[in-house]
Amino acid sequence: MVKSKNPGGYVLGLDVGANSIGWAALSLSADMQPDGIIACGSRVFDAGVDGDIATGRETPRGTARRLARLQRRQTLRRVRRRRKLFRALVQHGLLPATDAVNSASMHKAIEALDAELRTKWIPAGDHRSHLVFPYLLRAAAARERLAPHELGRALYHLGHRRGFLSNRKTKRKEDEEGAVKEGIHELREQMKAAGCATLGALFATLDPREHRIRKRYTDRSMYVEEFGAIRKANAWVPDAVWTELHKAMFFQRKLKSAKHLIGRCGCMPNKRRAPMWHPTLQQFRILEQLNNLRIIEGPASTARPLTPDQRDVLAALLQQQETMTAGGAKKALKLKGAELSIESVGSGKLIGNRTACTMRKVFGDRWDAMTDDQRMQALLDVHSYEQAEALKRRGVQHWALSPEQAGILGDTSLEPSYASLSVTAMQRLMPHMQEGLNSREAMDRVFPDRFRASEQADQLRPVERALGQIRNPAVMRSLTELRRVVNRAVSKWGRPALIRLELARDLKKGRQERERLAKDNRDQEKRRIAAVEQLLSETAVKQPRRSDIEKLLLADECGFTCPYTGRKFGMADLFGATPSVDIEHIIPYSRSLDDSFGNKTLCMVEENRNIKRQRTPHEAYSTDAARWQEILDRVQRFRGKHARFKFERFTMRHVGEELLEEFTERQLNDTRYASRLAAKFVGQLFGGVVDAEGSLRVQVSGGSVTARLRQSWRMGVALHDDGTKNRNDHRHHALDAIAIALASPAVVKRMSDAAVRGAAAGRDGKLLQFEEPWPQFLEHVKAAIDPIIVSHRVDRRLAGPLHEETLYSRPLRQGEAQVFRVRKGI
Repeated sequence: MVKSKNPGGYVLGLDVGANSIGWAALSLSADMQPDGIIACGSRVFDAGVDGDIATGRETPRGTARRLARLQRRQTLRRVRRRRKLFRALVQHGLLPATDAVNSASMHKAIEALDAELRTKWIPAGDHRSHLVFPYLLRAAAARERLAPHELGRALYHLGHRRGFLSNRKTKRKEDEEGAVKEGIHELREQMKAAGCATLGALFATLDPREHRIRKRYTDRSMYVEEFGAIRKANAWVPDAVWTELHKAMFFQRKLKSAKHLIGRCGCMPNKRRAPMWHPTLQQFRILEQLNNLRIIEGPASTARPLTPDQRDVLAALLQQQETMTAGGAKKALKLKGAELSIESVGSGKLIGNRTACTMRKVFGDRWDAMTDDQRMQALLDVHSYEQAEALKRRGVQHWALSPEQAGILGDTSLEPSYASLSVTAMQRLMPHMQEGLNSREAMDRVFPDRFRASEQADQLRPVERALGQIRNPAVMRSLTELRRVVNRAVSKWGRPALIRLELARDLKKGRQERERLAKDNRDQEKRRIAAVEQLLSETAVKQPRRSDIEKLLLADECGFTCPYTGRKFGMADLFGATPSVDIEHIIPYSRSLDDSFGNKTLCMVEENRNIKRQRTPHEAYSTDAARWQEILDRVQRFRGKHARFKFERFTMRHVGEELLEEFTERQLNDTRYASRLAAKFVGQLFGGVVDAEGSLRVQVSGGSVTARLRQSWRMGVALHDDGTKNRNDHRHHALDAIAIALASPAVVKRMSDAAVRGAAAGRDGKLLQFEEPWPQFLEHVKAAIDPIIVSHRVDRRLAGPLHEETLYSRPLRQGEAQVFRVRKGI
């Protein structure tokens, strides 16, 4: 192991996963090049969630406890509400007085009252009426005046349940809310068909042995209407009493505010981020899209931005529609034979002013005639009102809407989520964007100091103090463990000169995206299994290799047609004794270092080796406009999820070193949210990711470069003789950290040069071989890895249930003891 002469002059490599951290400190020479390994290690910890993080099916540890607590809270509130109603009814003489108001005494008093009232209301032998007795009282109370205790018993039963109340602020699954609304509609139709004015009257006519009464979807308004009918029929009760009873039954506290959870603006940290529905955001998004839009008028032409007049035409149209297709945009601009940049990347659509389009469905043409203040007030009403009925009343009383318009207003929902900027920041940026600048250029002009370094910290502060509240428990746990590792390194060797880190895919992607990726992976695995079966049944291949499976999947994607020549081919051309079809990198591997499926297609052998060679499709074929268009037409017929991405690769116009520079920038600067979060966290040591002198001190890489470095330098032999990666040996995290610490732009350039040399010599450009970082590199790596004792996070807390959860029956008294029955499966 080589020791650093200057303990402060070192680069710290960090491989941060969902349940592990590998770290490596590499010494730096006078010219800031790594020349030895100071130390390395691996730390393993519990991710703090249950389930599989990789598939997005993880559940925070506190979920079960939180749900149980919420259920207990709901049950307690229901009991309190009943007790409050019972006390009010007793106080005003509507129920018999009791010595104490608790569950047992209330139950005993109601049973005694029921026994007394049943003799008066139910004929002997009428078993059905016994079953629906409380509903008979409720139906009678809504029609006629009742005695005090009869009325009190009807009201007490009415107050047991309150029905569904649509909360506009709580997002539910569409099928779940649809089932509720459908059930409520069916019940109302049943009431109408039976001629029953109230819910209690309908249930009083049913036989529970034939038609169920419980477990139906009911609406809060049904109970409120029935309460109103009972109040009207029993006007002898003072209004003050009715007001008190109404509050006891139907009062519901407002939702707790979550304003403090809104993130901070990326340019003005003292401001909160703007909601996506805000009019300023809608205008900002339209400008940003139009300033990034490019027109491509021919195969050999360069892309050009929109003219100011063209921007104005599309901006006016986007104010009137939610989305615009590329075809609609070209028609509006009267472009013939041209192409828009959105056609080969993204959704192929422009997003319009969704907020204005939504509100025009309510207000019609009146929306455009309203002042800015009036429109903002209407949007705040839609955003802030929790109950649909209250919003409908607001629409009628304040906005003078018709009942139909008010109904639409009550069901209106605005675009969810938040932008990355505040309203104030966007307002300051938009004048510059109206000149044609994109958002990044406008930010550089308006907020040139947004990345200005702050005061350097001697140690990383706790995560919540440095970054605020983080909702993802796995990210929170990983950053907490990252703090332990970095602070330990700083305490021992001082502040590093540079930190390079890499985040696992599990942390960089959100839960929904991980669920989608897991589903895509399962679908891809099914396709690979089907490809293996097809190879075994239709070819002479007995043991399909990964490249064989990939070749068959690529053939299916392009329809067994060479995209460059248009020639058809079959299974014999792919897997015969002398295959006539190559797997080909769309952007040459020597220039992109991209060996993914998204950068591959098939090509006839002679075409690939003699004509396309180490060139991009645009470089090789765009000079012949007719043939170039035929190639693009064939690529547009590709099938599968990579089709649009590959079309973008085919039309890519980068030449020279620009492509490699773009690849390097992308691989060595991961800009996803979790990566930016981790970079900002460790950047405390330098006052920011970029320090006060303008030097980049924290670099977050994407992952493919480090994997290629391990392979090229055969670093795996430090763990196992065959060089394979054994994930059960947690020391491989430290090995990854060494590669991450070495993944500099200069190393990527050397990788590219090696790929070019290999391609020129006729070798596979992917089998990179280039000089090691320093002499006897592998010996030093092995010497550093061998003595590692993996560190495990100690968890001394006692957690989890003390016994199995069991549902108990009501207690039975046997002598002096209470006995519970428990149902057990045999």
